[in-house]
Amino acid sequence: RGASNTYDHLIIRGFAAEGQSQNNYLNGLKLQGNFYNDAVIDPYMLERAEIMRGPVSVLYGKSSPGGLLNMVSKRPTTEPLKEVQFKAGTDSLFQTGFDFSDSLDDDGVYSYRLTGLARSANAQQKGSEEQRYAIAPAFTWRPDDKTNFTFLSYFQNEPETGYYGWLPKEGTVEPLPNGKRLPTDFNEGAK
Repeated sequence: RGASNTYDHLIIRGFAAEGQSQNNYLNGLKLQGNFYNDAVIDPYMLERAEIMRGPVSVLYGKSSPGGLLNMVSKRPTTEPLKEVQFKAGTDSLFQTGFDFSDSLDDDGVYSYRLTGLARSANAQQKGSEEQRYAIAPAFTWRPDDKTNFTFLSYFQNEPETGYYGWLPKEGTVEPLPNGKRLPTDFNEGAK
């Protein structure tokens, strides 16, 4: 992911799986986007990630020859699930998350799941921050053994997405014509 959380860069079997041939799916539906405006689903909100390798354009239309990624949302369970997490890390990372699921009746006809996340951290570039807030309520109705209706929703807000920029080779890797280099805290997007 690098210094920004604005998009995920996937390489499957040596082929880039993003850009014009973005191969990210959520619950079997293609996520729309084009490199800089790709949808990013937080991994905490997922039950699993499935990678389909190889040329899948016959099944899924325009896609990278390397394969595609299908992200599967967390589904309601009939067994009680109660999880709360707190995380702290470098760059002032603070995160809290919760995941609750259970049946709403004794027969397991109705069940719910509520998953949420709040995260903030300093980005790699001085003066940049990352913030993410997400919540995913889900509801399942099972009228009989062969029928299942599941309502999935996902809401995410990222008021701060970190530093999305780069510095040129001249002045960083190689010195400028005057022999100097840019300072390590240089930010070309500074206000």
